[in-house]
Amino acid sequence: MVCRVVVVDDVDSVRELLSIRFELEDELQVVGTGDDGLEAVDLAGQLRPDVVVLDNQMPHLDGIAAIPMIRGVAPATRIVVFSACESVQAAALEAGACAYVDKAQPLETLVTAVLDAGSQ
Repeated sequence: MVCRVVVVDDVDSVRELLSIRFELEDELQVVGTGDDGLEAVDLAGQLRPDVVVLDNQMPHLDGIAAIPMIRGVAPATRIVVFSACESVQAAALEAGACAYVDKAQPLETLVTAVLDAGSQ
């Protein structure tokens, strides 16, 4: 089964890099990308992905605030927060994310977290 993924980060190059890397996995398919929390909510509601990879510090609506909104429009979607701000880890998990990966970690750590989230 293929895990459908939405990637949301306000940095274009990060979105592109993650999309390219995820597409190298037979089990992952990027079905959408966005650049802020509001777009994350819209994409989750429209596309009903298996996993949303979500940055925290973004314009209009940050990732932590977007988590309960995503869960509201797509309750089955799992959320993996991918952020450079380790201090938000507890808040992300409390808000409903299934995993937190620090951007300082090797990219393979994120790939593993997304695969794990998609298989739950």
